[in-house]
Amino acid sequence: MARIIGIDLGTHAVKLALFQGGFGRFQLQGYRSAAVPQDGDEAPDLGARIETLRALLDSIPPEGRSISAVGFPAEHASVRLVTLPFGDRAQVEQTLPFEVENLVPFDLEKMVMASRILSVDPGVSKVLTAMVTKQRLRPLLSGLTEIGVDPKLLLLDADMLSDVAGPGVVAVIDIGHTRTLVTLCSGGHAVGARAIALGGRNLTLALAKARSLDFADAEARKHRADIYADEPTDEISEVVVQADDQTNEVTDAHGRPDGALLREALTPLLSEVRSSLVAFEDAHGVEVQSVVLTGGTAQLGGLREWIAAILGVPVRRAQVGEPGTQADEEPIFAIAHALATKAAGGKGRSLDFRLGEFAFRGDLAFMGTLIKAGAIAAAALMLLGVGWSGWRYISVSSQLAAVNERIGATVIESFPDISADRVKEPSTALAIMQERTTETTTRVEVLGAIIAEEPPTLAMISEISSSVPPPEAAPIDVQELSISPTNIVIKAETSGFEAAATIESSLKQSKQLKQAQKGDEQKKRDKVRFTITIPLETEGGMTDEG
Repeated sequence: MARIIGIDLGTHAVKLALFQGGFGRFQLQGYRSAAVPQDGDEAPDLGARIETLRALLDSIPPEGRSISAVGFPAEHASVRLVTLPFGDRAQVEQTLPFEVENLVPFDLEKMVMASRILSVDPGVSKVLTAMVTKQRLRPLLSGLTEIGVDPKLLLLDADMLSDVAGPGVVAVIDIGHTRTLVTLCSGGHAVGARAIALGGRNLTLALAKARSLDFADAEARKHRADIYADEPTDEISEVVVQADDQTNEVTDAHGRPDGALLREALTPLLSEVRSSLVAFEDAHGVEVQSVVLTGGTAQLGGLREWIAAILGVPVRRAQVGEPGTQADEEPIFAIAHALATKAAGGKGRSLDFRLGEFAFRGDLAFMGTLIKAGAIAAAALMLLGVGWSGWRYISVSSQLAAVNERIGATVIESFPDISADRVKEPSTALAIMQERTTETTTRVEVLGAIIAEEPPTLAMISEISSSVPPPEAAPIDVQELSISPTNIVIKAETSGFEAAATIESSLKQSKQLKQAQKGDEQKKRDKVRFTITIPLETEGGMTDEG
């Protein structure tokens, strides 16, 4: 059994959603949260939040292997809608980096860009992109690694809010402690997102200043106020702060209750929210039909009614879990719940920053062992020109004899129940390895549900090796080989654009590799870098995640 953990590193509290299960079926186990220490002067930094996460995880009894997904704060990312003047999906993916580079004042080599195609129509396509600097990613992943967390997914938190949107055109507003997320959703999918650097902490500070309170007392009083309560009309001349013991209504020298002060502090935030929604509506040609509130500040008394009066659309609080559960009563777990759902195999493509040098390697650890053993067993047939970091098998009789001995030793090491007599011949050893691969894959599912679908077979790797052109026709230097449940991605260098096209054409000659697609071509000195993507799904089983 595996445990799935969705981690929301909030600045007021760290929230977790826990799922448990296996074989692609997971059930909600519960929610956990822990407050991040506050001093009132500055918002908690990353170190304080990670330390809070460490203590929270230590309090949870371990149950099998844990797979986690962490939300990346949208306030540290640049989210843009990119419109391209063509309707071919492959052309969109190939052109997007160059188009984005012309739109933003960033060096894309210092950025990680995640994207999702929103629509592809004749002559026009729309793509939602999210970019973050590598300088931002490194300390977050390093801090998580130090406490033993290696997240499978690092997803834009604003993108996760689509899970509570429902049908129609819905704006999800997550009012957190130090920032507010505004996500426009259409048909249950996020199509626009923005982070506003205002949140519940600003309300607490405004109340603390007006009432001469410390941060903790102002925070407690904030949650007793009613945002929507009418302001008193009778003039109060005494320069004092008064409180009614019966109603707990607090007013200042000018007769303003706490609710009025909070409304005043909320006005800049609501102005930014309104501007964001108008911009989203203009960009997508839609009209917001309703609003969903999440986040800790969303629980303030009267806030829902006040926002509904200002925006003129129905407003409801998010329902995260089943009615009557902790999450239903406190929708602060919306992002954590969505993260866990995605890590458990949720459908649809998300804005994930675990790309390139930051790619998640955990799922490939076991596959790496199998592929390494299989590569030795099939060294005479595969990986010629496709090996990792330029490794090539030189077909020399003396080395072949040594490889044959290594084949038998590897099979026996991997599967101790196989006798040495059965692996004297390489062909027999290869047959045993291929037979045991399926059995081993099943064990992976049982031990940790690390790989949700059947991994690529050794036959596919062999087919790639036999399908690449000979070096004299098109030399290829493989820089990186990535394998996921859905595709194989080969990043390589060759002598020129014509050679890259020759490699792609040669691969497509194979019936199994006919969907191979070349992309990301870049001229680097006297070499051309490019990517070959080979889908692993069958034609009938391919899905459209855009």
